[in-house]
Amino acid sequence: GALTYRLSVPPGQYDLRVSFAEIGGAAPGERVFDVFAESAVIAPSLDLADIAGANTAYTVERRLFVLDGELRVTAQALAGLALISGIEVSQVPLLVPTPGQLEFGALTSGTSTDLLLELSNVSDVAAELTEIAFVNGEVGNSEAFTVDLDGVLYPGGATDVQHAVSRFV
Repeated sequence: GALTYRLSVPPGQYDLRVSFAEIGGAAPGERVFDVFAESAVIAPSLDLADIAGANTAYTVERRLFVLDGELRVTAQALAGLALISGIEVSQVPLLVPTPGQLEFGALTSGTSTDLLLELSNVSDVAAELTEIAFVNGEVGNSEAFTVDLDGVLYPGGATDVQHAVSRFV
């Protein structure tokens, strides 16, 4: 049979931790089940007795999106009875860039262009931005460039640019 939990959550991005423990004394192969979150398999053919042993905690973690306001976690038995020992759900900040990509257009060597990239937190939880990265989309088709972040110049060209920051959104 199946064991399903339905949790009401606002639409958004979540970290999910599903915990298990074989405390019923099942031997390997006697209790095997698939675990689904939002209809996707997150732990196929889970056999706790085989993987973790008796009386030992085992956890599966996934990041996922909930679109309809209901997070579903299901354990579908393949042999014996399925079980879930615990479920933890934490909403993850979702930062959306505007614009989605930066278009510099044709530039003359030695000139500069300023473009604004805005990050909006569309979730209900605070976000701390710790790093920002710029990826050169046309490797081999661009000349060297620099990116100025907080007064620090980073060389570009055919390389990615990463910069550590500490800002709350």
